[in-house]
Amino acid sequence: MTLHNILKSKVVEWRKSNYLSDFPIISEIFNFNFHSETGNLHFLRKAQFEALETYWYLRLVEKTPHIFDLYKRVL
Repeated sequence: MTLHNILKSKVVEWRKSNYLSDFPIISEIFNFNFHSETGNLHFLRKAQFEALETYWYLRLVEKTPHIFDLYKRVL
């Protein structure tokens, strides 16, 4: 499994936990982007939204690791 695939699955788990972190405003911002009735995104395309999710996951959950440390941790 590649680093990309591992990170993607970890971000999906983080999404399912409603973006649990020390900064609850992040979950509020991410959830605001979803249309409540259709589940579609309001303002961003899917790829843009996933990039932001991954960025904030790395910052808040993984605590902004160096890439080598990230590889050692997940692979």
